[in-house]
Amino acid sequence: MSKHHVTLTIPYVWQFKEHPHIKVTRCRMIINSRTNNILKYTQRGFYIEGKYYKRSDVRNAVEKPKKIDMPF
Repeated sequence: MSKHHVTLTIPYVWQFKEHPHIKVTRCRMIINSRTNNILKYTQRGFYIEGKYYKRSDVRNAVEKPKKIDMPF
């Protein structure tokens, strides 16, 4: 059986302060942009880089993404 892949572009609104590769969308999906996986909510919360975050803790751990100055 062969595997089929679909590439999606999902806009994000926030990123984690300590882990900028972890993105949060407006509909509260948490995505790891390094592995291209949507993180699943477990019994205790989200497991991110060796630490558990409850949904209420995510609000304090995120920030708006910083704009990058392009030379052109």
